[in-house]
Formats: sequence, structure tokens, C-alpha cells
Amino acid sequence: IYLGTGDANYYSSGTGVWKSTNGGLSFVQKNTGMGNRLVDEILQSPTNRGVLIAATNSGIYKSNDSANSWTLKSPSGLRFTDMEYKPGSNGRVIYAVTLDSGYYRSIDFGETWTNLMNTGGLFIPSGGSSNGMRVAVCPADTNIIYIGMVKNFGTIFKSNDGGTTFSAMKNASMPNLTGYNNTAG
Repeated sequence: IYLGTGDANYYSSGTGVWKSTNGGLSFVQKNTGMGNRLVDEILQSPTNRGVLIAATNSGIYKSNDSANSWTLKSPSGLRFTDMEYKPGSNGRVIYAVTLDSGYYRSIDFGETWTNLMNTGGLFIPSGGSSNGMRVAVCPADTNIIYIGMVKNFGTIFKSNDGGTTFSAMKNASMPNLTGYNNTAG
């Protein structure tokens, strides 16, 4: 079992990745090369259990040795909030998004990352920040990708061509999908 630590809702710091080899009875910290990072997401290779990718509050890290050591693979300092495999790619294609307006794709299981934000119709709503994003890939049609943004009541973009171009499915108008109801009692 691999666990990422920290509070993603408030972007507090974490202590990296922890690992259990006995079904969760005990855990050992495994953050060599990563340090104390908030870890939002961990993906394990579908073809090699010892290869892991971790989305953190300071970049994307990769381990090729079952979390014994980690290497930064994305630009440093970026707060990644979500990652998803492209189904059917054997883990080679990964989509990742950041807190502050980054949409990245890797086509080599996390070795290299390309920022695709502000291309193909995907853009940050007015105000200059997405305030957190999430990504989803449709398993029935892997060319369909959704990106949701917290900013402006929950903007949602959809791609029908594997993430090359996007269209706004829900713009920055009501209803508010991501906020609290101030009139609720």
C-alpha cells in the first residue's frame, strides 16, 4: 500500500509517500529524493509494480524502485492536483493538472512532461488562475478528456481528440458547482 500525505484541501505540507508491505499494519516513510511534500495522487505502472508516479505540491516525481527513491520529472515548484492514465496506453500516456493553471501530458510514463495549457481552446477563466483543476479520461472512448476548474463556479472543458483541442461544456456562469451556498441554514 502506498499513501500520499498532506491536506490537499488546504494545501498544507505533507511528509511525502509512506509504504506498507503488510496490509497496512505498519508504514515506513519513503520520500528519499522527494522530501516532505504534499502528495495528491500516486499512480502505479500497470506493467511494472515497482514504477510509481507521484503528483505533489512541488512537481511530479517518479520512482523506478518501489518508492525507495524519487526523481523530479516535471518543472519544479508546480502544485499538481490530479493525474490520470489514458486507458489502453499501458501507462505510457498520463494527463496531469495543477492548482494554478497547468495542463500537462506525458507520453513516456512520466519521464517527460509537456504543458499544453492555453492551446486548443483550453484557457484559464478571467482572473488568471483556475484555483485548482481535476482531469478525467473516459474509459469507453479514450479520446474524451474532461478538465474541471474550481474558478468561476466550476468551468468544465471537454476534448474529443485526446486532449489536443477543448470546448467549454460549462462556462463560468451559474450554477455554482464548486462553492458553498451562502443562503443555506
